[in-house]
Amino acid sequence: MVKPDRATLEEFIEGTYGELYGREVTPEEMDQRVAELETLYKKAYRQSIRNFRGETSTAISPEDEFRRSLKESGEGKFARQREDRRSMHQYMGN
Repeated sequence: MVKPDRATLEEFIEGTYGELYGREVTPEEMDQRVAELETLYKKAYRQSIRNFRGETSTAISPEDEFRRSLKESGEGKFARQREDRRSMHQYMGN
């Protein structure tokens, strides 16, 4: 597994933010999210070594893990939509 360069990571983050939040990424957020993705790539690299050794058999791509963490953070529009549906069902008694 090869870690992409910063420009590639920034491009991915901009696309993900546009998809999830419908807005631009601030420079502060970009630095934070690049650091998060770099950490996820390090974890994925270590996981791939463990998989190769036969120690484990599961692997999640850094990109999927990043998207999942953003969605679960409750900041994205999809997370808000899920919360709205959950509130509606609770209100309706379902």
